[in-house]
Amino acid sequence: MATKGAIRVYLEDHIVLRQLGLHNTFKTLPVDNQATTNVVEGRMIKAMSKGMTAAQVEVIKEHCTLYKLYEVVDDSSREVKPEEIPWNLFQANNKITFYFKPPQEGTGASGTGEVIELVDEKTLAEFKPVKLWNASGDFNTRLTAGIRTVDDLINIAKGKEDAELMLIKGFEKLMLRQLTSDEKGTVGKAWTGVRNHQNQVLHLHRTLQTILRTHIIIPAEVLKKKLEAEKARISKSIADEERSLKNLHDQSMRLRNKYHQCSETQEMEQNAYISARNDPMTDPKSLTSLSQTAEKSKRIAAEARKEYQAHLEVAQEQHPEHVQKIQSLFDEIEVLEWERLCSVAAILKTFVDQHEKLYSNLRATNKQIVAVVQGIDAERDIQTFIDRKKTELEPAPDKVFEEWDASMATGDLSAGRDRHSSKRMSFFNVDQKKFGNFAKKYKKDKKDKDKDKKDKKGSSRDSSKSNVFAAQAPASGSESPDRGAPGGRGTPRTSLVLPPLTGQGAPPPRRAPPSGRDPPPPRTGAPPPMRPAGGPPPTRPAGGP
Repeated sequence: MATKGAIRVYLEDHIVLRQLGLHNTFKTLPVDNQATTNVVEGRMIKAMSKGMTAAQVEVIKEHCTLYKLYEVVDDSSREVKPEEIPWNLFQANNKITFYFKPPQEGTGASGTGEVIELVDEKTLAEFKPVKLWNASGDFNTRLTAGIRTVDDLINIAKGKEDAELMLIKGFEKLMLRQLTSDEKGTVGKAWTGVRNHQNQVLHLHRTLQTILRTHIIIPAEVLKKKLEAEKARISKSIADEERSLKNLHDQSMRLRNKYHQCSETQEMEQNAYISARNDPMTDPKSLTSLSQTAEKSKRIAAEARKEYQAHLEVAQEQHPEHVQKIQSLFDEIEVLEWERLCSVAAILKTFVDQHEKLYSNLRATNKQIVAVVQGIDAERDIQTFIDRKKTELEPAPDKVFEEWDASMATGDLSAGRDRHSSKRMSFFNVDQKKFGNFAKKYKKDKKDKDKDKKDKKGSSRDSSKSNVFAAQAPASGSESPDRGAPGGRGTPRTSLVLPPLTGQGAPPPRRAPPSGRDPPPPRTGAPPPMRPAGGPPPTRPAGGP
């Protein structure tokens, strides 16, 4: 049964991660007891790409191509193998901290501990030293200068890598600004080609940055560490061998001096004994003492001679061995220097070749984009745009003089307006089928507005009629032939009072009396006759009021 959980995978500081805001942070990944290291690494890249733009996701994938999962416990770090299960490792030891980082120094692009060799092992094995050094050679100065040269190359390569990363960042910002254009035609094709060309240039610089890291910086750092370690080892070994030779020499000199001193003392003691023996005045007791002293010094000199001879035999055996070891160490120095020089040559060759490859690829892509740019045809682009956007309708004809139409005065004015509105609508060069609903709505709104204006005019006319009726009616309390007895209330006679005629020759309507004044006297005479329904308007008698 699969058990599920989550682990934290940390990221270290790097200039690329710093630009993306992912440096010195971690991602929490869901895992189970079936997710291998490869699966976890894929989930890590997916988690790092969450919320990023397409260009940033591409940068993350390019940068993390060589990244591997590492487990860190205390001060020890180990790369997790592809077939291992990180969740099982964490359950076995919850003190493990997982890191997602590039191969450590001393590991190559594969991350398996194999370094890209600047000089292959077969070539190293075939090289035979020609014994250019001997015990008096100043090898230490030579190795120190060689290590300094490799360190300078590493600094140059790292500086170039940083410059490439800054250039890549600038190209990414440039590409984000360029993705807003939607130009068509030959110019759009050329613009797309230029934009794609910038993408290709960006890819080439990313490739160069990766090669600088994997083929120059990491191998050169490995070479530098090897040179430093070998220099320390060889220096120590040579010092030990020279110290052994010096000890042999010093011991030999010490034993020789001891032997010579004892021999000299023995000779002096022997001569003193002989002189005393030949002197008849010598006391026998003194002669015996001198004899014993001479014998003792002779015995000591013989022992010193024997010790000195034994040491010389050992020294003669050990001295060639030490000399041979020193010579072999100098041979190692020669091989090491040969490897360093070949490696430096390989680094420089890789550096130059990769730049030449970059420039040749840039030239090749530039030739392609030059051909596309040369194919720009402005006239063709304009004609293509017109052909794509033109319609079948023709523009409205020019305005001409129109005679006055009498029907417009007696008929419905809205009809004339609608007619002219339709003419105005035909002025627009639009697709009537596409915008038919708009034209209908426009006409309907126009008719509604005209109808509202007409209704407003009718209502104002009715209000003026009501004012006229009020002016013609008798005042309250006045005598009228239509009323009953004086002072009483009679029932008014029902009759139809027509409004005064309007038009030419009609008298103006009476106005209501102002407030505070007496009303005008009532009109005398018979009321005007009623207007038959549908008949002509009534006429007033000649000479009437």
